Amino acid sequence: MKKTLCIGILFTVFLLIPFVAADTSVITNSLRPNITVIFNTAVDPDSIMAALDPKAAPGTNISIRLVSYDANKTRFLFTTLEDLAEGDYVFSINGRDLTGKLLFTTPKIQEFTVIYPPLVIELLNPRFGVSSYSPVDFTVGVNRQANCRYNLGSQNFTFAESGYDPEIIRTPYWFKKTGISVYANNAYPIVVSCEDLFYHKTTILTFYLTLDTAPPQVTYRAEPNPVTFLTSRGFESTLIAEADKDVSCRYSNNTNSIFSEMLPFPFNDVTKSGTYAETQSVTLGFPDQGTYTYAAECVSLANLSSRGTVAVDVRLPTEYTITILSPPSYTKESQPWLNFTINAPAAGACQYSKDSGFAAANRSSILPYDSLGVRYRTQLVSIGPGTHTLYVRCPFGSSNQIVTVSTTFSIDTARPEMISAMLTSPLANSSKTYYDDRLCGVFKAEDRDSGIDFFSYTVVDESRASSSSIVERGRVNPSRQDNITYIFDGCIDADLNNTNTYHVDVNATDRVGLGTLQTKSTNALTVDVTLAPENCDDLRKNGDETDVDCGGTCPEKCLEGEFCEDNSDCRTGYCEDDDGVKKCAKSSCRDDIKNGDETDVDCGGACGKCDDGDDCEENSDCKSGRCDPSQDICVDKLDTCTNQKLDEGEADVDCGGLCDAQCDDGSTCDVDSDCKSLVCDGTCKAASCTDNIKNGFEKGVDCGGTCDEKCPLGTSCTQDTDCASDTCLNGKCTKNPDSDNDGMDDSCEIANGFNPEDASDASGDVDDDGLTNSEECQLGTNPRKADTDGDGYNDGAESDAGTDPLDPDDHPQNLWWLWLLIVLVILLLAGGGYYAYEQYANRRPEPRMPPQRFMPPRTLPPLSRPPPRAEEPHKASVSTEKTEEWVSVGAEGRRKSENIFDELALLATKKKGERENIFHRLKIMSGEEIKPTHVKQIAESPAAKEDILKSFSIISQKNIDDKTSKEIKSQLTDLKESHEHLATKVDKVAEKLESKVETLIASKAGKKFHNAGCLAAKNIPKTQLITFKDRKEAVKKGYKPCRVCLTR
Repeated sequence: MKKTLCIGILFTVFLLIPFVAADTSVITNSLRPNITVIFNTAVDPDSIMAALDPKAAPGTNISIRLVSYDANKTRFLFTTLEDLAEGDYVFSINGRDLTGKLLFTTPKIQEFTVIYPPLVIELLNPRFGVSSYSPVDFTVGVNRQANCRYNLGSQNFTFAESGYDPEIIRTPYWFKKTGISVYANNAYPIVVSCEDLFYHKTTILTFYLTLDTAPPQVTYRAEPNPVTFLTSRGFESTLIAEADKDVSCRYSNNTNSIFSEMLPFPFNDVTKSGTYAETQSVTLGFPDQGTYTYAAECVSLANLSSRGTVAVDVRLPTEYTITILSPPSYTKESQPWLNFTINAPAAGACQYSKDSGFAAANRSSILPYDSLGVRYRTQLVSIGPGTHTLYVRCPFGSSNQIVTVSTTFSIDTARPEMISAMLTSPLANSSKTYYDDRLCGVFKAEDRDSGIDFFSYTVVDESRASSSSIVERGRVNPSRQDNITYIFDGCIDADLNNTNTYHVDVNATDRVGLGTLQTKSTNALTVDVTLAPENCDDLRKNGDETDVDCGGTCPEKCLEGEFCEDNSDCRTGYCEDDDGVKKCAKSSCRDDIKNGDETDVDCGGACGKCDDGDDCEENSDCKSGRCDPSQDICVDKLDTCTNQKLDEGEADVDCGGLCDAQCDDGSTCDVDSDCKSLVCDGTCKAASCTDNIKNGFEKGVDCGGTCDEKCPLGTSCTQDTDCASDTCLNGKCTKNPDSDNDGMDDSCEIANGFNPEDASDASGDVDDDGLTNSEECQLGTNPRKADTDGDGYNDGAESDAGTDPLDPDDHPQNLWWLWLLIVLVILLLAGGGYYAYEQYANRRPEPRMPPQRFMPPRTLPPLSRPPPRAEEPHKASVSTEKTEEWVSVGAEGRRKSENIFDELALLATKKKGERENIFHRLKIMSGEEIKPTHVKQIAESPAAKEDILKSFSIISQKNIDDKTSKEIKSQLTDLKESHEHLATKVDKVAEKLESKVETLIASKAGKKFHNAGCLAAKNIPKTQLITFKDRKEAVKKGYKPCRVCLTR
């Protein structure tokens, strides 16, 4: 079996000290590196042939030896026997396996490089070379053993020439020279030369010492102050320290803290001079309204300090604002996002609309998405390309003050179109130019929506190979606009070679970042400097020259101080007009042109910082501190906070620091405000109920929400369980209005002389009106006055009747007339029956059947009028069959009477259908006169009831026996009409009573059901009520009747 090895996979060189892999080579800083070789088969150790040579001197054969190998004979360790100098080396190896077969036809090699680590020389005193006193003990340290010497003033010396100073106090790792004088405003050089005792290499370094005895003059302030704007992270202000020299600053909310106990300003480190600056700032966060005092202290490079305090007043704003963050003025998103913030929580939902009138069809409501209620975001879906105006309004404060703002933006989803690109020559009708520093031309492009932002160009040298043909890249802004056409007419700088031919490739980009799909190429121009006008080299000012042999169409531009007509005439790029005299002047940051080292017009470079959208080269060119390298333009910090990269100023990717978004748990952070949890310990920690910060789902600091600890009075809350008082009113923890939980508010108890800490007084009835004290407090009546509204009916009676005990015009109706009407009906029925009996007795003296023994009462089916019988001639005697019919009907009449007496007393309580049945019985009955005393006797004594019913049965038999009489039939007809008239009246009265009966309802959170008209239920929202069709259903669902609202 053939054994093969592959370098880099099975053949590996390990340098068992730190190294960095570089392609197939290894870099090490070890003088004697260890080399580990791993084979994929067992190798005979005695057969190994290894060599180490400098790459530049093969065959040198640096001494190496085999240190060890493992039991499998596959892993071998080698080392050198001498120190290696810096340089490249080649290690080669071959050998035989255990069968004696050669491993490789040619040895396998591994290259590596030895680079000595630099000797670090550090100035220990004075720190950063600035001392607050003189003379000073000059002290330096090194990172490994070295022999150091110094020289005052001169940097041109060797280690041997520097001399040895016996007064220097030295150790292997540092040395100190005492009594070195330093001076203010005069940097004094001291040159240090150190010989590395390990690598035997000399390092030379110069330090400059200065004297600064004045403490820094620092002004401390907070902006804004007072703080009246609520951000998505709460109230915020920026603590600013401005000094007369570079300083490093710290701050603390404990004014007694010493400097070492304070927190550093962002990016400040007292051990790194690069973090010192004249202005330092830090963002402060405040949990709530109030006054907060901070101490701040700044130290100079000379370690002199200045301390101050700043009091920050935090309160809710008196003027409310809405700030729209997006969409931007131009966007290519067809469904852009509306993002806006408000400076205080709104009193209700905010709205946005396409019209300023906020018509119902055009407006939409939006709620905040952050915990503080100040950030809003929604996607605009029903919108298309073109220019749009959007209106946003929010209500603020207890008076619902409405604030409205608007934003106008354009949606551009169409790419621009490149129309043309042409180079122009200073020569008439020529394909040549005598300029070797510029190309002039005209570029045109169209865009209907957002407009052209810039033209991008590439200068191509047609005389070169394609791989090196690009001479210059850049971009220019349109010079003018003609409707939807944007035009650049001017020159672009380029370093051109004489006799070479050039053209320019051009495309355009609109304001939303969409570029043209096609690139337009210009015509070509060949450079021929000999074609320049002769007057441009005759040492006279003539032709269109603005000065001698420069400006105008001459290839040479004029120098500073020479005459000019416009900026293109000047090398400085600036033609200054001084009272009508125009001369080339040094470029400035106020000349309205891009020149000098400016990255855009009068900004960038040495000038002020550029606005978003301006050209830039570095972050320092931009006000936002962000130069987008992909476009070389300044961008707002919001752009870099969504690019999924860790940018400068962010605590972690797209969060914390300068970004509005806060970081998730586990993200890197610098300060608490970087984290959603508001807890930063190098990384964002999860919110807890013991971190002394209001975060997570807490309603206060470590209380409410998901915390076991309940919040004290005055703390924000959303439900009763958030509060120690178990009472959350209007978003704040307040005292329990019912201290003893007896159903009576403390205010009612105190107002009426009860004890708010004694629950037993709730069940009492001080005014003896049938309502408990607790029920009266719930109804709002006076527990110490039986008739609160003074209408003659006590509160209990009114509650039972369902009327308002607080309204004297709403009281129970008197029902005495109803009972009187019922008695009159009975008397009329009895009178009619008696009259019929008299008529029968006088005209038909027939023998009567003996009284029949009645069976006990039984339930009868509903009665109906017997069908009328045909009239027959009067007979003197009655047959046995007829007598039996009379007896039967008489017994039935007795039972009818008995049932009526039982039901008359319950008439007012019966349902309408049951009353109609009773009325029907009244209409078809007749008998002797029934008096009110009879009703009372029947109700009180069963014996009396039996006697009266017996007498009624005799009368009923007479009446029935006489029904064939025409006269009796006529009288009964009249009696029927009278009864029906009375029954109609009774029906109307009963219906009026029935209208008092209302639907049964109950609160979903309650324990009792009520009449729908009950006062106690009037103010409960319908969404919180449940309705029952009858009492049975309410009781079945666990509710009990409320005696205040229901009478039975």
